[in-house]
Amino acid sequence: MTACSADGLESVKTARNNNDVAAAVLARQIKTRIEETMVPRLGELVAFAARLRFSAAQHVASERRRGL
Repeated sequence: MTACSADGLESVKTARNNNDVAAAVLARQIKTRIEETMVPRLGELVAFAARLRFSAAQHVASERRRGL
């Protein structure tokens, strides 16, 4: 077993913290790109969902609906 110095442990802790920060930054960048891609088409998705909801309501008896 090798001995570790206090400086060596601090280096490991710093590297871990840097990796945590880098991972958080990368996650934020990915999330931003996904949101930028989706936002322009979100209106189309909402309209489609509304049409489906109306169509489904016509086919499901009112007593079977969940009251959403």
